[in-house]
Amino acid sequence: MVVTQHNISSGLRKPRRLIALTHIVYGLQALGLVFIIPWFVAIVANTIKRDDVADTWLVSHFDWQITTFWIALVFYCLGFATRGFGIGYPILIGINLWVVYRIVRGWLQLASDQPMQTDLESVPTEDEAL
Repeated sequence: MVVTQHNISSGLRKPRRLIALTHIVYGLQALGLVFIIPWFVAIVANTIKRDDVADTWLVSHFDWQITTFWIALVFYCLGFATRGFGIGYPILIGINLWVVYRIVRGWLQLASDQPMQTDLESVPTEDEAL
């Protein structure tokens, strides 16, 4: 779902328990860098509660968290599978840095009560540029 001004303003109500859950998921993802189980608890929480945030600005954070999990999972598997070839460790270092970036960026946006915006969403379309 693309975050627009309309669905941000209609979802600006602050469902405190969902905001708290989103903070918890970021925390679990951060713990997931050290211990594997919290990472999976986080994705389960995202999946189960996804419908609860569908009409709020928090949906952008859930999408961000879910995307982070799946892309990281693919690259962690690739990194572990290629350790013996010498390229696995750089892949693992790179994906860890990327995950830290995603967690920090998302958590800071959440702490500011702001939805996540990807770099592509901030680029004006041709109609907006005119």
